Amino acid sequence: SCKPFGAPGNIFPLLQTALAATVINQSRAGIPRLILINTGSIRFDLVKGPFTYDDSFIVSPFIDAFEFIPNVPYSIAE
Repeated sequence: SCKPFGAPGNIFPLLQTALAATVINQSRAGIPRLILINTGSIRFDLVKGPFTYDDSFIVSPFIDAFEFIPNVPYSIAE
């Protein structure tokens, strides 16, 4: 029942969109950012319907933390 990686309906493009829209320090909103994530952090599919707090632990049962390193030139981050 899984969608292939990168296919429409796959969870990872949704995750990319969600992270790009929500992980913003407003004072740095105009500065490009690079987010790295391990695909192993997602453990289950999303199903159609309401998404509950409990569902969040089924999809990704880990304590997620964002580490921030300011002012890294893209040439170095790349």
